[in-house]
Amino acid sequence: MQASKRPLLVYDVDCGACARFKRAVEFLDPRGLMDFISIERAQDLGLLEALSNQRMHASFHLIKSDEDVESGAEAFPSLVRMLPLGWLTSKMLASTPGGPRAMAWVYSTAARLHGRACERGSPRSETVGTEVTMA
Repeated sequence: MQASKRPLLVYDVDCGACARFKRAVEFLDPRGLMDFISIERAQDLGLLEALSNQRMHASFHLIKSDEDVESGAEAFPSLVRMLPLGWLTSKMLASTPGGPRAMAWVYSTAARLHGRACERGSPRSETVGTEVTMA
């Protein structure tokens, strides 16, 4: 169960691309409305039970409530809407011809970088910024 009522961004702390993504989201969330947690910690807390192990490690996840988990490209629009002026950005992207397809392409490119970084097997084991600690 999620102890925090704030949205949780679940990411792979051992992946350099994922850590940079997390830092970018943290930068774009200056009011600190979102919490961050590693995939392993989320798994230990039972927050990702509905996901297969492969899907769990293939992308980031956004947990908006105890029962609402979105992953990867599906979660990207929700994540954008949560950031300052994100509702406007999201609306503009959705209404622009090719906007949703462009967002999917950007995310798939990022996911490929994640896959390559993980395949190299060079874990960083670095926790960056504010990490949620749950009892």
